[in-house]
Amino acid sequence: MLRRTRNLLQDRPGGPQAHPVRPSPPRRMTKGAPAGYVPHPSETDPGQLALFGHWSEDELDRHVRRTALLFEFWTYHTRYSLKSEGGFPDWIVLRPPRLLVVECKRQGLWLTPPRQGRRGRWGIGQAEWLRRWSRQPGTEVYLWWPTDAPDITELLQHGPREDMACVRRTRAALEHTPEGGVRDD
Repeated sequence: MLRRTRNLLQDRPGGPQAHPVRPSPPRRMTKGAPAGYVPHPSETDPGQLALFGHWSEDELDRHVRRTALLFEFWTYHTRYSLKSEGGFPDWIVLRPPRLLVVECKRQGLWLTPPRQGRRGRWGIGQAEWLRRWSRQPGTEVYLWWPTDAPDITELLQHGPREDMACVRRTRAALEHTPEGGVRDD
């Protein structure tokens, strides 16, 4: 005997008013953002978002690799980090005397806080790894989003500027504590 199943795409009993379809909210740039963080104009510029905002982390990684190699930096990237230390930064980029430690994220995402893994072990999280690297003399630490693509090129070629979105964002992320306050160390 064949059973007739209801088409899941059809309206449910009671009509469309019974279960209204809500549009998905736009990506929140504040999820996990430090308190009081004000986005740089390039992070919300419609032109920048149209060009780079849809990039996945893999696309951003490809851009970082190509750009770094273009400017003769050595790069290290852990592709599959299943058995690696949790929270370790995505990229180590080196061209003496410069050493860059970089965490790449999709547009609008922030660093992960410390958390407990499935086996009960605690990982220090991406934010703490970057804080520890930032304390090392001569090390540049960054949190990069896809809209930073033009700044990444300029940063690797000429060095950082205070008005770059990634510089401001990284500073805010490193000063922020998981409890919502500001670090004093």
